[in-house]
Amino acid sequence: MDNIKKIGLKLMTLSLGLLIMLGFTNGVGAATYEVKTGDTLYQIAQDNKMTVDELKQMNQLTSNMIFPGQKIKVKDAVTYEVQKGDTLYSISKNFKITVQELKEMNQLSSTIIFPGQKLQVRDVVFETYEVQKGDTLYSISTHYKITVEKLKQMNDLTSNTIFPGQILQVKIAVIETYEVEKGDTLFSISREYKLSVDELKQQNHLKTNVIFPGQKLTVKRNL
Repeated sequence: MDNIKKIGLKLMTLSLGLLIMLGFTNGVGAATYEVKTGDTLYQIAQDNKMTVDELKQMNQLTSNMIFPGQKIKVKDAVTYEVQKGDTLYSISKNFKITVQELKEMNQLSSTIIFPGQKLQVRDVVFETYEVQKGDTLYSISTHYKITVEKLKQMNDLTSNTIFPGQILQVKIAVIETYEVEKGDTLFSISREYKLSVDELKQQNHLKTNVIFPGQKLTVKRNL
């Protein structure tokens, strides 16, 4: 696995158990979009906050040609189901985003929400791996610490057959911003998110361990 090609890593901030507890309804796979007359890859990519290259890699497309009725995988979104007593403010605090960002993400013109309503709170992105000669689903799943069944499910595979050059989704992740509070250290933040201090520094291009209240840090972790 020395020549692994990582194509698009963005990471998550909450464990799956917490996702379920908070009312998440999806975010563990790609959504599917059916191409309509007049659609282009550029337009679909823009609508789903992706690049054309990401869209082509996810769907193993070698050209920009698409046709009506074609099913295209796009980034799924982590969604939250509104619970009784929730407000946009309380939800935005839980996910460390602003009320305005939450409204824009869900095209809301007011702050009124109701129980059962589904709100997008994070974009899900995938890390992909290009199959090399000699790879098997078992060797790839072992490297990425997932099961063969999960790998097959993520890639809609009905058998264990793969071939060199094939692009497989191997990880699902999101990205979050953390605002440093008084008393925080890189060590305490990295422990909270189950990262190493070096990983946190690398993600934020930090050369020292010095941080200050109000500073915004990118915190990344796989789902």
